[in-house]
Amino acid sequence: MAKKILVVEDTQETQDLVFELLNMSDYEVHPAMDGLEALDMMETTMPDLVIMDIKMPRLGGVETAAKMKKDERFKYIPIIFISGLSNVDHASIKALGGRQDFVPKPLNMDVLLTKIKNLIR
Repeated sequence: MAKKILVVEDTQETQDLVFELLNMSDYEVHPAMDGLEALDMMETTMPDLVIMDIKMPRLGGVETAAKMKKDERFKYIPIIFISGLSNVDHASIKALGGRQDFVPKPLNMDVLLTKIKNLIR
């Protein structure tokens, strides 16, 4: 059975790129445009991994991850944060605990796939 990945990204171009890459790699992909939509989708999707942009409208990636980690059902789901920001607060990401990683934009797809495989073995 294909592993489920929730892709939370507010930029359609990046979302489409990641969606295509993951589909070609035999993952079941579920897109969300922001953190609030992602939290709603978590209720029905229960992904094996989340790829999430840090800066998004309505609810950003770090805030969304903090809400996930407070919920017993979702706190062990690994997260790969992505961002084009040069001043990413890595301490805030590490403070969330659990398994997570970071990939800067523009995305290196080989690096992203390697990190995905390492987190959802």
